[in-house]
Amino acid sequence: MKHWTAYLMVAPAVLLATILWVLPLVTVGGLSFFDSNLLRRAWVGFKNYVEIWGNPQWQMAVVNSFVYAGIMIVLGVGLGLLIALPASGLSKRWQNGVRTSTYLPYLAAGVIIGQFWLWVFRNAGLANYLVGLLGIAPQRWLGERWLAVPVIGFVVIMSVGCTNSVFLLAALEGVPKELREAARMDGCGVVRTWFAVDVPFIWKMIVIEIFLAFVGGFGVWETPYMLTQGGPEGATASTIYAIWTEAFTKQRYGIAATESIALLSLVAGVMFVVARVRK
Repeated sequence: MKHWTAYLMVAPAVLLATILWVLPLVTVGGLSFFDSNLLRRAWVGFKNYVEIWGNPQWQMAVVNSFVYAGIMIVLGVGLGLLIALPASGLSKRWQNGVRTSTYLPYLAAGVIIGQFWLWVFRNAGLANYLVGLLGIAPQRWLGERWLAVPVIGFVVIMSVGCTNSVFLLAALEGVPKELREAARMDGCGVVRTWFAVDVPFIWKMIVIEIFLAFVGGFGVWETPYMLTQGGPEGATASTIYAIWTEAFTKQRYGIAATESIALLSLVAGVMFVVARVRK
């Protein structure tokens, strides 16, 4: 009877997870074996999987997503640390101010953020005005892949990257004051104390933030949609944007489902490898 009580308590959560996660995953997995649009459905087996990995547009989207993930890991988590470490020494009032100011951009709608940055990086926008003051010719910020991909990564960091500091700052509150005092008694300055005491103590949280940043890099969608429409010629598309295009623009639902399963497998595989390396 005791075990049945436990099963009943977890049953709502299991049911909700089944409806919202398991059933859609099974449906998408089944659809990936069909050539499907709104009017017809034909069994093709593994043909869709062979097709997407031979598709240059999908390959470019995967590469772009790795670039976006790298930017979010290096700059996003790094910027979060640069904000959280100094802020951890401030009073509670100032810490709350830091949390609020870094989290506010995340609350803004992605469409609004995208419109603002589109104005900044247009041909006659603020970015070209600023580089013009330095004597640099106007740039096609969103028209060249070598510029547009870093620009999209930068916009994503400015929109959501600083939220890492909120969680890292919360983790830093758990650092025992005795450890910091002992480090200072041993002659460590403020910066050395950060990297000798604070960073090792919150390392597990940093790893979690790295994991989330990696997944977030593959989830980039609104920014390339608003700034470049995935262009030029798909050069800035992320995997999510490529899936959205196949499903809602080309109405190739079988291919979109296949790309979704491939993306899930790719991210899960990388996370598994990283977890094994950590051990």
